[in-house]
Amino acid sequence: MGLDKKEPPLVLINHVFTDININANLEIPAEELKDENFFDVDCSTEMETYQNNEDPRLFKVILTITNQYSDKTYAYNFKITIHGFFRIIEDCPEDKWGPLIEVLAPSILYTSARDFLYTVSSRGPYPGIYLPTVSFLPNVETKEGKEN
Repeated sequence: MGLDKKEPPLVLINHVFTDININANLEIPAEELKDENFFDVDCSTEMETYQNNEDPRLFKVILTITNQYSDKTYAYNFKITIHGFFRIIEDCPEDKWGPLIEVLAPSILYTSARDFLYTVSSRGPYPGIYLPTVSFLPNVETKEGKEN
């Protein structure tokens, strides 16, 4: 049985990498290279969004991912900026646009950047970097009053 396919409410038109900086830390002693240097990556993300003035259903989302300012020593230091161009479909109500642009769009771009970083870093002197799974959902209060 096949799955029914329909157009998603947010369509990725294109994405481009505009800043790619990946440096192998060749000064790190071999005995300090542990799994955490490759798989426990403490990275930060920054996002900018722009709405098209002529067609309000078109958006540009810019996502920057970096570990260059972390206190930890990593096998690789990196900074990647990716620009995504998105379209919201016609029958999507405007009150639904926010989560699409603020949550879904950066999630799509982050996944692309994760794959790109892993592929490129796998060609370096150390095992490839695999970025952690992240959520772009806003923090919400739970019943216990703790943020998620």
